[in-house]
Amino acid sequence: MKQIKIILAAIPRLAVFLLLTITGCASIVTGPVPLTTPATAYIPSRDSSLSARFAPVFLIEDNHIPHNRIGSPIAWQDQQGKIHISINPDQPAIYSQQFSFQTDQATYKNLVYRIHFQETPFGLCPFYLTSGKNVGLIVIVTLNEQEQPVLITSVHACGCYLAFTPTEFLPQAALPPDWNKNTQYIYGVLLPGLLRLDPVDGRQYPAITLAIRADTHRVTDIRRTDEVLLPEHYPTVPTPLLPMQALHELTVDGGTTSFFETAGPRQGYVKESLKPRERLLMSWWTLDWRIGEDKVYEPGDPDGITFYTSVKFWARNKSDMRNFPQFLRYWGWNL
Repeated sequence: MKQIKIILAAIPRLAVFLLLTITGCASIVTGPVPLTTPATAYIPSRDSSLSARFAPVFLIEDNHIPHNRIGSPIAWQDQQGKIHISINPDQPAIYSQQFSFQTDQATYKNLVYRIHFQETPFGLCPFYLTSGKNVGLIVIVTLNEQEQPVLITSVHACGCYLAFTPTEFLPQAALPPDWNKNTQYIYGVLLPGLLRLDPVDGRQYPAITLAIRADTHRVTDIRRTDEVLLPEHYPTVPTPLLPMQALHELTVDGGTTSFFETAGPRQGYVKESLKPRERLLMSWWTLDWRIGEDKVYEPGDPDGITFYTSVKFWARNKSDMRNFPQFLRYWGWNL
């Protein structure tokens, strides 16, 4: 029985390794994005609210290509009355929500930020495993009781490419065993193992900035930046910060519709977010026909769709981000 468990545990890593080897997972990044990388900075609107104060800056590569621009969902009806959803790259938006959670050690606040892109493009060269439409990225900034950012969690809206970046405000005891504070390797990308948020020019915290790879929309670096100086180095796009609820209230022909399916077998999934390549190459061993499809994230809702972050089918509940304390424990964090 023990040998069977060992074999089962090895299957996901082996399968992902083979996929990365065969497909190159589009283009494997081997290090942080340098500051000289051509990019555009999406700077969120600021006010005194927690969500606005800690909203990250997104540094997007190759912004001249529409599918590399942060956009907002739009809805329309065709002649048959069917509603369609796509991402308008000319109307940027960052969607946010806030919730609290409690562990044995303390009470925390999670500031959740969500962005979407038109697509991860299809094609054969490069071959992107995650090709599909209406793709998204979620970033969660966890604050302690002193409202200090202690942990930054980034994950694609399908639950893949999960990464944790602690800050110096997180106690050593909360880190997973043998955590490398220098670097961490996330499926071909090197990210920092610890983010220092020293004050800049008297401001409490500098902007948390995530560098985003073109096409695949992978997080390729997380750094602190002086937001005031960003325009000296990058073109900037002022980006409104909107409530997450707005995704459920898209206007269409005098009414509203949700960005997510509200009934049927795809309930909770982003409309028109099919991932045919992941379905073909991954669904059989992950036991999930809808592997890779972007979905709603509803923290604390036990009746919603599972937002699992491990491809191990036996770990779906424990790695479900809706139950954030359990999710953290599963991945070795002791907040």
